[in-house]
Amino acid sequence: MSRVFSKRAKEVNAKLVILNSSDLDAVDFDAFWNPDLPAYQKENFLCAYMLLNEIGYRFDPKQLKQAVHDFFWPARFQVLRQDPYLVLDGAHNPDGIEALVSSLLESKTKIDQIYFSVLADKQAHIMIRRLQDLCSDLHLVSFESDRLADLEKLSQEYNYPIVDLDTLFQELACTNKSTLVCG
Repeated sequence: MSRVFSKRAKEVNAKLVILNSSDLDAVDFDAFWNPDLPAYQKENFLCAYMLLNEIGYRFDPKQLKQAVHDFFWPARFQVLRQDPYLVLDGAHNPDGIEALVSSLLESKTKIDQIYFSVLADKQAHIMIRRLQDLCSDLHLVSFESDRLADLEKLSQEYNYPIVDLDTLFQELACTNKSTLVCG
């Protein structure tokens, strides 16, 4: 992938900066990071931070803390309720699910149940298997779409119930379980 970026940067006479894990390790996130944000957002934050540094912007820890505090990306690790815990994440592909599950495991957040939906053109099996690392109580969520995966087949394969959106909302209103809604 970096060859593609290098080639394109040369074509348009642009500077290319490639970040690696040591760049992430070099930043003292403890000074300003909001622990309620998922770990994967650190990488996204670092990209934006490094870009701004490259073009001459400098920030003190107080400004960084304020930026992180004000950060909001709807449906990306959006905590809708604390007690019982309810988080919504729009992860809809294997990379997104991987980042989500890794962040939840790293934060030691206990998830008791998952509501998950998936489109037919996505890799449902990979995502379901990774979500199983969080908990075994998984519900497949159906909604009106020609692009929806074959939930009946997935339900039979994994022995997970299928719920529609109305049922999902009813169950979320009265559950006392820590819940993840994603897909």
